[in-house]
Amino acid sequence: MENNAKPAFIYAYSIFESTITELLRYYLNAFPEKLGKNFVIEKKDLLAAAKTQAVLLKLIDQLIRKFSSDTLISYFTFFFDTLSIKIIVEKIKLRKYHLSETN
Repeated sequence: MENNAKPAFIYAYSIFESTITELLRYYLNAFPEKLGKNFVIEKKDLLAAAKTQAVLLKLIDQLIRKFSSDTLISYFTFFFDTLSIKIIVEKIKLRKYHLSETN
């Protein structure tokens, strides 16, 4: 059973992360105003896109990739802030747990 625990955990984590990413993608696509105002659209991207939707999806993917490649805590914070979900989590405890896991 122990031989299967690590691959099962990695698989479950992968599905969980994919679900969060897809939720963000759908939400930001439906509410692009949540992207904020701090992004740059390159002229070549705008001219190369057949639809403005393609430009929007590229911006969304870049934003999600930026946060998903960071720590899990920052990805969760981005997720909750973007979707305006109020959750009470003691970030200090999460950071301590994260630091103890990396050492």
